[in-house]
Amino acid sequence: MYLSFTLTLSLIMEPIHFQRASGSVYCTIRYDEREQCLCDSWDGKFGTQDNFQKVIQKTADLITQNKITKLLSDQSRMEGSYDGSNQWIEQEIIPVVIKHLKRHAIVLPKNIFANLSAKDYVKQQGKYEVRLFGSVEDARKWIA
Repeated sequence: MYLSFTLTLSLIMEPIHFQRASGSVYCTIRYDEREQCLCDSWDGKFGTQDNFQKVIQKTADLITQNKITKLLSDQSRMEGSYDGSNQWIEQEIIPVVIKHLKRHAIVLPKNIFANLSAKDYVKQQGKYEVRLFGSVEDARKWIA
C-alpha cells in the first residue's frame, strides 16, 4: 500500500501543462511537496469554458485519486471570466472533491472579469474553507 501511494503521488509531481491552440501554456498544475498541496497557476486567457473545465476536471481527479486536502490556485495572471462554469463546478466538481479537500486558497486575478468570477465562486462555497488573497506569499502562509 505504501508503494502504491508513493507511485501515485510521484505521478503528479511532474507539472501538467494545458496549452492553447497556439501551443502557449494557459495553466500548469503541479504538486508542492513543501506545502503538501496541489497548485494550479493560470497565465493569460484560457479561451473557452471547455479549456477552463479541462483544468478543473483534472484538478478534481488528482484531488480524489491522491486524497489531497489543500489546493492553491494562482489566478493572478488569469484573464477572462469563468462565470459560465461556476454552476458546473458547484454541481459536478464540489460533490466529488469535498470528500478530501479542506482548504482552497485563491490568489485574486488582476483582470476584472476573472476577479469577479473568483469572488462569485467563493460566495457560492460553504462546503470547504476558501479564502481569497492578494499575493501568492499570503496564500502559501495560510495554506501551510
